[in-house]
Amino acid sequence: MNGQDPAAKAVQQMSRSERTHEERQRARRPLNTAEKAVALVGLLVLGVGCANLAKAGIAWRYAQRLTDVPMTVTWGYLVGVGAVWGAALATSAVGLLRFEPWGRIGTLATSSLYQVYVWIDHVLFAVSDYAAETWLWRAVLTMLFISVVWGVLCWPAARRLFRP
Repeated sequence: MNGQDPAAKAVQQMSRSERTHEERQRARRPLNTAEKAVALVGLLVLGVGCANLAKAGIAWRYAQRLTDVPMTVTWGYLVGVGAVWGAALATSAVGLLRFEPWGRIGTLATSSLYQVYVWIDHVLFAVSDYAAETWLWRAVLTMLFISVVWGVLCWPAARRLFRP
């Protein structure tokens, strides 16, 4: 303990609750612009993930009640893809919000792959007139989503946040 910094010695003498409170106080600083942008992207991706999990839950509930409805895909397919994409997007968003290096890569990958899946699903299984009428709107939303996610996460200031 000789030659030790007095502040470090004081932190060691604090109780655990006092130490965590002290650490929380130090950690409370305003977020910079890059951190805010990454947090917003994380919330966006988390929202899409939660929407997919909700879709899976709703499809599971409908599968029990509407067993004889003619559909282009099965209820099991809707439950499965909703659960898988929901879990993948939510997991990558949590990593992103915690500023984990894998969170950035995971969010870039899952967001891009999810949009590819959405368009493959749209082309193969969407047969309604509504789907045919809204493809332009869906394309605009896809491009906006991809532009925001990739634009923010490839921004040099944001990339520096994820260095180990």
